[in-house]
Amino acid sequence: MFKTKKFKEIELENELLKNKIENASFSPDRFINKIKDLIESNDFSSVKYLIKTLTDYLTLKEATHCLLRNNTHSTDKNDMLLWTIYGLYRNFDVKTIDCDLKFSINELNLILNTWNEDRIVSNIKGINSTNILYPCNNIRNYYIYPLDIVICGGGNHSQFSAKLKLEGESHISQIIDISNLYSGLEFDGVNFIDINNKNEIVKSCDNEGEIIIGTLFEIGRLLVKHKVYFDNKIKKATKND
Repeated sequence: MFKTKKFKEIELENELLKNKIENASFSPDRFINKIKDLIESNDFSSVKYLIKTLTDYLTLKEATHCLLRNNTHSTDKNDMLLWTIYGLYRNFDVKTIDCDLKFSINELNLILNTWNEDRIVSNIKGINSTNILYPCNNIRNYYIYPLDIVICGGGNHSQFSAKLKLEGESHISQIIDISNLYSGLEFDGVNFIDINNKNEIVKSCDNEGEIIIGTLFEIGRLLVKHKVYFDNKIKKATKND
């Protein structure tokens, strides 16, 4: 008897194929070269804004899809990006630092996973200047060094509202220092490959979010050589001050 695919399986396969077609037109090298030019001119403030352009894009795209398409079954969800990074570093010796570093919500290059349209709306209504974001027990933010990005693992909707309203103090729960990966991995614009064996694909990128993470990974390779770029709190926590 033939095994038939469920409609959801077909829908997810079609979405993966669509993502691959769209991602084929990406040119991470162009973006990375712009970052290189800014670093060479010591314009680290502009570097920060360009990184924020990518992280804000991922956050706003997911919220928009959730609100307009109820895109709860997407294969391109931001909460999977933390697993993408874990998949890269699980075979390497990386440093994780538990912490509680306070930051203004708009200081962080924050990637949020707003997966529930009703909670997006209710938090926009509920979060305001009299309802201070910090402390908030359900917020878990993971800072990825030296990419200078934060991926949220809890408190997505409340932080999204605070981010839209440009107010609120949040915090970093853990720093994951993946700088050791640069001796063994590189992103070639499509895949993460073994730096010592260019024919070995360590992680293929199947969606837009993973390609953007790859782009940020290579930006981190540049930034790790320039400690002046990083916030003093981060430098102190990672002992790079």
